Amino acid sequence: MNGSIPSWPYKAGLSHTKTMSIMNSMVEEGKIDGSITADIASVFGTEEENEQYLSDSASKKWRCTICGYIGEGEMPPDQCPVCHSDPSNFVVIV
Repeated sequence: MNGSIPSWPYKAGLSHTKTMSIMNSMVEEGKIDGSITADIASVFGTEEENEQYLSDSASKKWRCTICGYIGEGEMPPDQCPVCHSDPSNFVVIV
């Protein structure tokens, strides 16, 4: 791995399942470290859990445009808990 952050598949609007499939392929090809997929899986859970999470709450949902992490609140987080990017990399999702 060259140390740069890969272009995360979530940026293309892919589903969680497809994203994890792509990332697992990248691990097999040696493009990213396998611990990244474990970290993402532990943060995001399953696609069904994500859909339930998004439908359960009335507050704003914020998506990190770098890694795809989804957080909740009136404002974006001060720092992404997955990729550590700043609030300017978050967008409101519907």
